[in-house]
Amino acid sequence: MSAMNCVVPGCGARLTAEMAFVPELSAIRQVVKGSVTIAELGRHTICPRHNRLAREQKVKTFRYLDTIKVIEKRVEAREKDAKFFSMYAAFQKVNAGAMPAEKPS
Repeated sequence: MSAMNCVVPGCGARLTAEMAFVPELSAIRQVVKGSVTIAELGRHTICPRHNRLAREQKVKTFRYLDTIKVIEKRVEAREKDAKFFSMYAAFQKVNAGAMPAEKPS
């Protein structure tokens, strides 16, 4: 994994993934106005010094690598759910023209 920089203006400290922190996903989601990808996460990294200052300001932060794991698990769960429900979608497609014998209760 390549090195990244702290995004706090004027800092630019070089970070390895092990050293980096990020704000909580819900805060990043509000900033980007959508879901957070791993690529997007890299645009929100902060150094340990600024992590301490953020926490003093009551900003929740988490380790970059731990947050990547959370995103990967969420993507995996969404893919699994989509695969599960695709069987229902396929069934509905097959039966799209069929009239039900009676209304479901």
